[in-house]
Amino acid sequence: MAQTRRDPDIGAIKQDLAALRKTIDDLADDFNRAGDNAVEEAAARFGETVKKLRAQLNEAVQDVAERGRRSAETVTSSVSERPMQSLMLAFAAGMIIAQFLKRR
Repeated sequence: MAQTRRDPDIGAIKQDLAALRKTIDDLADDFNRAGDNAVEEAAARFGETVKKLRAQLNEAVQDVAERGRRSAETVTSSVSERPMQSLMLAFAAGMIIAQFLKRR
């Protein structure tokens, strides 16, 4: 008699365990999907940030290049306007650099 009463209880417990396993599997799948979505969103944000930084870097490089061109034009025009003064200034700078190098 005790055996027959236990059999339905065991069957019910087995069904409950199977349902619990399915629920846990479903939760695990939901967590995996949520994790995948989070990774994709983070990758997209990272990509956008990299694009912005790359654009800012390109802008800075262009700005520096333009400043360099303007400085070179300024030096060229100064040398063209005063060639003798530029030659003497270059000679004096060379002498000063030579003195520093001699001391080392």
